[in-house]
Amino acid sequence: MSIKNSKVSICIPVYNAAKTMSRCLESVVKQNFDDYEIIISDNNSTDNSFNICNFYKKKYKRIKLFKQKKKIPVYSNFKFLLKKAKGKYIMWIASHHQISKNF
Repeated sequence: MSIKNSKVSICIPVYNAAKTMSRCLESVVKQNFDDYEIIISDNNSTDNSFNICNFYKKKYKRIKLFKQKKKIPVYSNFKFLLKKAKGKYIMWIASHHQISKNF
């Protein structure tokens, strides 16, 4: 399945989530279902969040990563992600959450 025509867009708004970001992304990339894209918007984090996300982006082609030039309101970051989503369905996941492989 082509990533640009994915059925599900998994949107992850991120801000200073370095402590939990790897666990979150590990749980998302290990899904049994494979017709999805992952879109991450880093809201100008001041910790290592963006670097962690960028590591995963290089490893998994289904990840699209964006970094805001300056911190924006939380709802604006969600709206940004929604505009970038290409899937028929949207799923939101917080950067400190994990999901099971058959979610």
